[in-house]
Amino acid sequence: MPIILARTAGFCYGVRRAVKLALNVVQKDSSPLVTIGPLIHNQQAIDLLQSHRISSINDPSSLTKKDRVLIRAHGIPPDLREDLETRCAEVFDATCPHVTTAQRIVERHSREGLAIIIIGDRGHAEVEGLLGYAGGNGYVVESDKDVENLPILGRICMVSQTTQDLEHFRKLSELIKKRFPDTMVFETICHATSLRQKELMEIARKADVVVIVGGRTSANTKRLVGIARNMGTRTVFVETADELKLEEFRPDQVIGITAGASTPHWVIRNVVETLTDHLLKSRFILIRITTGVLRFLIYSSLLLGFSAGILTYSSASLMGRKGEFLPCLLAFLFVLSMHLINKRLSLPRDEHLLYGSQKRFAHYKDAFTLLALFSIGLSLVAGFFLGKGIFTLVLFSVLLGLVYSMTLLPEGLAKYIRQRRLMDIPGSKDIFMALAWGMVVVFIPYLVSHERNRLGLFFTFLLVLVLVLHRSLLLDVRDIEGDISLGKETIPILLGPKGSQALIQLMKIMIFLVLVSGWAVGAFPILGLLLLLILPYLFLHYPLSGRQFLYQSLVYDGFLEGQFLLAGMITLVWEIFLKTF
Repeated sequence: MPIILARTAGFCYGVRRAVKLALNVVQKDSSPLVTIGPLIHNQQAIDLLQSHRISSINDPSSLTKKDRVLIRAHGIPPDLREDLETRCAEVFDATCPHVTTAQRIVERHSREGLAIIIIGDRGHAEVEGLLGYAGGNGYVVESDKDVENLPILGRICMVSQTTQDLEHFRKLSELIKKRFPDTMVFETICHATSLRQKELMEIARKADVVVIVGGRTSANTKRLVGIARNMGTRTVFVETADELKLEEFRPDQVIGITAGASTPHWVIRNVVETLTDHLLKSRFILIRITTGVLRFLIYSSLLLGFSAGILTYSSASLMGRKGEFLPCLLAFLFVLSMHLINKRLSLPRDEHLLYGSQKRFAHYKDAFTLLALFSIGLSLVAGFFLGKGIFTLVLFSVLLGLVYSMTLLPEGLAKYIRQRRLMDIPGSKDIFMALAWGMVVVFIPYLVSHERNRLGLFFTFLLVLVLVLHRSLLLDVRDIEGDISLGKETIPILLGPKGSQALIQLMKIMIFLVLVSGWAVGAFPILGLLLLLILPYLFLHYPLSGRQFLYQSLVYDGFLEGQFLLAGMITLVWEIFLKTF
């Protein structure tokens, strides 16, 4: 597909931090939370926040001691902050750290008697906050004309609105320094803004048309639109996918897509997938059918269930037993049912938050729920035929999977205990999923076996645990913005970007160590070493994640399921051709 999706599109660090803080506050205490003005400049994100009882007001004088207030990402003047701390019950600060840095620079130099010049948009919330820290000695410059209209000033401290166009800032800086040589220049444009603008320019050079996604009131988004248009590239500015005029996009065009710093990921994904579906219509019919089938297999979790069955076959071989059909079928049915139920329960209540595969799943959610219940019933039947012990294990696993999503504590305890369900425990999804897979993929083939290889059981269980956890972490890292927006607390959210990447690297090292040490101590046959071929496959994650269009599509989901299919293929080749050698 001729689509280039910018890596920097979507929430910047400051916006992500503000949304996360706001949702954490209302999760701990469900009382309403207000912001002075919108938390971020994007209507879709505001609608999401309102669904969590987070609203905005324009007049802070109406606040009382009962109110809880969150200072938005753009920051506020210091006198308003002091007033809120006196007037309100609680005040939470979500000011972007880059904005805070600019505020401190302005405050310090204003106290030293310097005049403050702010290059930014007059009336913008961030600029108004910076003027407050200037103590009445601040001036806003938007254009060359504003530089000419400045009064005679002595020593000057010059800063920028953090989302300014870098070239525009430098141009005005030179004009100001020519007129006022005694000027201290602080380039307070945040690094993410500079990267976003630089990447847009690179995309605009390659693309026939650029689509900018973002709120109409977002200053940084409008600046992106201006940059693209100034480069001469046809530019389309939309808030949502519904605004796209698809007839204007042709299959032979290269389409670049980026978004403002306050644009939610689901809005971007919907734009990408709407354009992808539109361009796909012009493809050869066989490509359209194949793509449609693969999409269905992935979003219906059928491919994932099949992968679990294949991995069961590999697990049995690792433990020294030939894989049998019934345990593989049981694993397929159990994993399919649990993932379908988890998908159903994880759907956002507001349909506007749905994107891509979620939309397709939501459209057929009742049919998929019936399929999940049918699969549970069949997995219990399969367990019964394999023996009472296995039936009991499957029944326990099913009940645990259902209890995982049930509310166990009364609403009255919500103020004291945030985690009223097992699924609310931070990071629990990935851990419970890995354990559930280990239960059916490893323990059941082990129990069916007449020869009990306990050492093989230990290493195989550990391998499956790490493989499944690694898959979950990679998906959670990709979907981190959506999870933050929905108030989820996955392992990557808890660890942060650096911690998550370190853990993912550790998972790969553990896969290597488990396979090699399992073979070295005699727990695995030579198949353990052959399965090391999974590691080069997993390293394909890096080039895929570098191509944002593929990374954010079902292609990446299919790639992750492919590791289990690869394990099955290696096992099959070993069983047929190499085992006797």
